[in-house]
Amino acid sequence: RACILDPKKIGLNFFVYCNVVLKQLSKKTLLDFEKAVSKMPEVMEVISLSGNYDYMLKVVTEDMESYNYFVMNKLSNIPNIGHFHSSIVMAMTKTSTEYPLPGLKNQP
Repeated sequence: RACILDPKKIGLNFFVYCNVVLKQLSKKTLLDFEKAVSKMPEVMEVISLSGNYDYMLKVVTEDMESYNYFVMNKLSNIPNIGHFHSSIVMAMTKTSTEYPLPGLKNQP
């Protein structure tokens, strides 16, 4: 079962996409990182990327102070992080939990 909550109504108003680069890339270091961030309740999504960053994390907290606490006391304590870049969400103009169904492109 799942329940979709309005984050604002439960005090979660600060969303950040945090792009992470690891110092080393091996199966063990990748799995260790994924396991560590997956345990953090602030991390809503963990996405492995190709390109300039190794991972993108969708993080939600109450405010900037809470995000700073998350970075200083949780994220920065994970071994093997080379650097990270935080992009603060200014506004969400569309959020959806629906997937487009193949074959239904032209149906109303």
